[in-house]
Parts: sequence; structure tokens; C-alpha cells
Amino acid sequence: MALCHRHVPPDAARDVAGAFVADNRMWLIETIREFAVQRLGLEGDIVLHSSPTMRLVFPFSAACQGKIGLTEFLRGVKGPVQNPDPEATIAYHGGLPMSAWTHGPHVDSWWGQPFDGVNLWLAIAGINKDNGLFFFDRAGCASSMDHRFEPPYASQGIPLPLPTRPEMRDGDMLIFDPEILHATQVNVSAFTRISLAIRLNRLPLRFAPDAWRRHTGWISLMDGGPAGVSEIDLPEMPSKPRETLSQASEREEDIRSEHLREGEVYQAVVGGRAVLLTRRDGRCQAFVNECPHLARRLGDVPLDGAWITCADHGLRFSLDSGRAECGEFGLTRLQVAERDGIITVGTVED
Repeated sequence: MALCHRHVPPDAARDVAGAFVADNRMWLIETIREFAVQRLGLEGDIVLHSSPTMRLVFPFSAACQGKIGLTEFLRGVKGPVQNPDPEATIAYHGGLPMSAWTHGPHVDSWWGQPFDGVNLWLAIAGINKDNGLFFFDRAGCASSMDHRFEPPYASQGIPLPLPTRPEMRDGDMLIFDPEILHATQVNVSAFTRISLAIRLNRLPLRFAPDAWRRHTGWISLMDGGPAGVSEIDLPEMPSKPRETLSQASEREEDIRSEHLREGEVYQAVVGGRAVLLTRRDGRCQAFVNECPHLARRLGDVPLDGAWITCADHGLRFSLDSGRAECGEFGLTRLQVAERDGIITVGTVED
């Protein structure tokens, strides 16, 4: 199963996963109910989202061979489109086909899921540290005002802790609080990641007041029948973005030696270009401040020894080589000099 990208076109992965869930929906619901009651001890007013989500995530290079983008996808959607700014969504994902999209850092209430829930994430096949979930475990490290308008992922410029990556094997079930900031690692492994996501919630359903989405379609965990959920009011779709946390300063500045402390990162703008500087063993290093995956600025996450992590999709880059662990991505290194207390950043190194 973990090699299905060799046989299934990337644009068909969504349909394959959807067909499996549709054909096995009642069996899945019964299995989830048994697990929740017997293993988790849940009872009472617990509801289950009626559509467990199965995902086939191909290795990045294979996923990029897809042809269907959001514009083409929306043409086939029947009914109202739950996206007030498709162009912003396309821009966030760098114009990649939808088969190569990856979830950025978020809490589920930003996406219209109710509070008081629990997520079950079943590793079916191909799961490893290069393609699974990762978490920013510090509670409250991102608030409801700290995310983009669309898609609602964490804004740049929010200081975040180092992420944690649960060790998982095929068949493991990860149970987590969906209000902890979490994201999905871009799949830089050689395997298709196959997972099943299930959402359980306690009644009554409470939604974030500033989230314009609302997830509907809930069934009773106890008997699989209607959940007894009162009608969910859908907020009016916003017509324009609200303000979010400002991005890193675009102000040009002189970089003084005291700005750059050992083992830390410093972000600046030099010659109109965002740069990232580090100091290791007393030596300055400079890179273009842009993750080569989707152009997220780096520096929101502390250094992890000789590594720097992209907060959006978990890529880790060596400060020695500039290369990602997978070797598929690399940072652009810049010439740098330090003299008389001033750090000067130059052109791209050969």
C-alpha cells in the first residue's frame, strides 16, 4: 500500500480514498464506536463526525505530477464553495497541484471544528518521521488572531517552540487535542502516507466565534443515529480579510555584531531581500530567508543544534550544508563578512 504512488495517478488519490470510506462507512463507524467506548471509556453525549477522512499522500516529487489545482477542482463542486479567497489559498500552496498540498500549523477551531473534541489519527501504511504529524506543544502559543485569513494557518512572525514528532508505526493510533497547534510534514519519504482521521466531540457543540466555517454532519457515537445536534448556524462568509499579525519587518537596517548571538537566528532585510543570519562557534552564516518548499520565512522556531526547522511543514535544514534532511530541498547561502562590529551580507555563494 505504501508504494501505491507507483500505480495510482496523483489526481486519483482523493477519489480512491473517498471511495474506500464510502464503501466501508458503516463498518468504520462501528469500529470507531467500539474503540471509543471500550478503549477510551467515552460515554454519554458524544458525537462522531459522519465523514472520517482518509488521505493518500504521495511522496512530494510524485505528488507534484498532479494536474488538478484548486481552480479546476472548484469547477466541479456542486453547491456553495466554502472558500472566500481561493486565490490566497492557491498562493499559499505555491501554485502546486492539490495532490501536493500539505497542512500548515493550525488548531482545528480555526477551520470550523467545535471545541471540546478529540482527534484520532490512524497510521495505516507508510507512516514515518518524514511524512507524519508534528506538534507545537506549548499551550496557547498561537491565538485566534495569529492566523492567516485564508487558508487559516499560523501567520509568519509568531515565535514558536521546537516541534515534536511522535514516533509512529503502521497500525498505531495517535490520540490528540486538536486545539494544540499542529501541522503535517511535507512527504519527503519514499512512501505514500495512508492515514485515517476521525473526530469525536462532546455536546453541546461550541464554535470559535470568529471562525466563519462550521463543520456539520454529526451522528451519535452510542447508536450511530442522528446526533440530536441543534441546527448549526452558518456565519456569513466574509467579504474581505480581517487584519492578522503583521509579517516580519521589511525595514532595511544595519546588522551589528551584537544583534547576532551565538546559537540564535536573526532576521533582517538587506538590499530588498529577506535574509536569515546565524552564529555558530563564533562564525556568521547567512541564507536567503525563505524555505524552498513554499517560501515561508524561517526563524520563527529556535535552532535545534546545527539544524533550523520550517514552521509550516517541518522541513529541517542543516546549517553546515544548507540541505534538508531529505536532500530534495536546500537553502540559498549568501556571502557574509564581519568587521568592526558590522555584519555585511553579500551575493549568493557559488
